[in-house]
Amino acid sequence: MLKKLKINFLILSKIIQLRLNSLSMSYELSSIEGVLKLQQISIAFARFNDKKNLKTRKNPRQKTGKNDEPPPLNRLETFNAFLEEFKQLFSDEVHRIQTAFNNHKIQNNPEVFSRYLETNYNGLIKLSDPKAAQEPGALDFESKEFKEDPQQFATRQIQYHLQKLFVGPLKKFLESDFKAELIENRLLDTPVVAFLKAMKSNKVSIAHHANLTFNAFNAIYIANSGYLHTVEYNGYHVEALYYQSLDEKYEEFENYVETFVESSSPYHEKVKFLNKLKLKISLLQDLFIKETIPGPQNKTQIEYQRTDASNSLKHKIFHHKIIKNIESFQEALAQLVKVQNTFIIRALKFVTEVIRLLDLEKIPSGYKEPQAEILAAEPSIANIDPLAALGKMQWNGNSNQLIAFFVDILRNVKIHGKPMLEATKQHIIILLTKYFIQKDGTPFNSLSINAIFVPANEDKRPPEHKRIIIPPE
Repeated sequence: MLKKLKINFLILSKIIQLRLNSLSMSYELSSIEGVLKLQQISIAFARFNDKKNLKTRKNPRQKTGKNDEPPPLNRLETFNAFLEEFKQLFSDEVHRIQTAFNNHKIQNNPEVFSRYLETNYNGLIKLSDPKAAQEPGALDFESKEFKEDPQQFATRQIQYHLQKLFVGPLKKFLESDFKAELIENRLLDTPVVAFLKAMKSNKVSIAHHANLTFNAFNAIYIANSGYLHTVEYNGYHVEALYYQSLDEKYEEFENYVETFVESSSPYHEKVKFLNKLKLKISLLQDLFIKETIPGPQNKTQIEYQRTDASNSLKHKIFHHKIIKNIESFQEALAQLVKVQNTFIIRALKFVTEVIRLLDLEKIPSGYKEPQAEILAAEPSIANIDPLAALGKMQWNGNSNQLIAFFVDILRNVKIHGKPMLEATKQHIIILLTKYFIQKDGTPFNSLSINAIFVPANEDKRPPEHKRIIIPPE
């Protein structure tokens, strides 16, 4: 009996040991974190900076004759070779870890994979550094930054390539292929939460650059220190890049809301969610103060500013002892804040419209807001109820053709200066959703109808040669 217990204990010990080994090996970022230690970078940089090493490093691509030795690499080529070692490691590790994740997903149960995902995703977030991801500029050994601290210059280049070749691609892979698991384990915000956080964020900073030209970026100003300075708002100092970042978040936010509204969730849950969301966005809008400022041709224009961001900028300017171009810094911040406010306005209009369309589909008893606001000018459905008794009409063409037809006769085709059909978009939404079905037997979707009515969504409407032709008057 003791012998059997001893054997079982040995087996159990081996199983535990194998399990511990498996868990220790499940952290995929160890090799990357190892080479990023300052001591390891110092060793690698010393190898690059060694004069003997410069002489012995050869360039295999340049040969003067069949038996001649290739000439030694110059300083720039050697530095590039030094960086190439890190770049190759980063690229190789991304591919290895992607394969490892796919294998773990197949081989492990959900609980084990969840722990594995959490461990590695949290490690990746610690490596993430948006500031380091900014382009460091071309290699210049005559630059002030290199002469003052060459190893720091090399480290900055390594950190940039780490973000560009490893952290960015791997983060994008995990948040795309395992998004549901990340949200379920609260490792990743839902698109709604992520968007609201981006709208609330007001992080202001001032960064300085030593080796950029004045025209390299928007909103760069020269200060008395001799460096080029940028006002950064939530990590961005270029309006176009900030807009692109928020636009991506907004698109995910919009898709998430539309998916939820079209789901099988109870109607009252949808209404409750949308009204809470509308309230949260309205509260965010209250952070912005409306200001009237002089515009071109003596016309006034309205700008929206954030007091909290403006106060933060004043503190940063005082901290950096910047006494010149204060107005330019304030203007740069104003342009970035304006981008943020643009998306808050878009989101509020979108959610309000979704509530409107949802309310038109089903008006619950006792539901007052936003019913009074929305239905005041809407026609009574009772007048056309006899049509419903005959059954729904089926449209056997493409759905967007019929919707685009109504867009045309409401907006584009005129009879004696008047629209061919005088009605509202809501008339058409009710008409199509209540009394028509599509060629596959499914009902028309109010959100899809609304999207085709949006003037900017020309790509959602059929091209001219596929539209229903309306002869001229």
